[in-house]
Amino acid sequence: MSAVLSTKLNEIAGYFKDRRPTPITINEQSRQFFFEQISILRDLALCMESELNTFRLLEADRAGRRFLDQEADAALHAAPIAQDGNVFRPDFGGRKS
Repeated sequence: MSAVLSTKLNEIAGYFKDRRPTPITINEQSRQFFFEQISILRDLALCMESELNTFRLLEADRAGRRFLDQEADAALHAAPIAQDGNVFRPDFGGRKS
């Protein structure tokens, strides 16, 4: 995984940190440059957050499917048996006898 976001943010922080304690003045060209850089980094952070959220949802979905598969398997293999050994078969009213 690339560390572009943290690297760029570190560069911007370093730019300002290296100029302390003198007051920092930014001309229009530098202001525009920083604005563009921070806007791009914001978009990158949004994409990364969206991707992470998607992976979390997919993982939760996988866990949910595993659970449902296990429950369905257990329900299919555990037919209710009466005391006398007969198997109960549910009547859903589909066929008329």
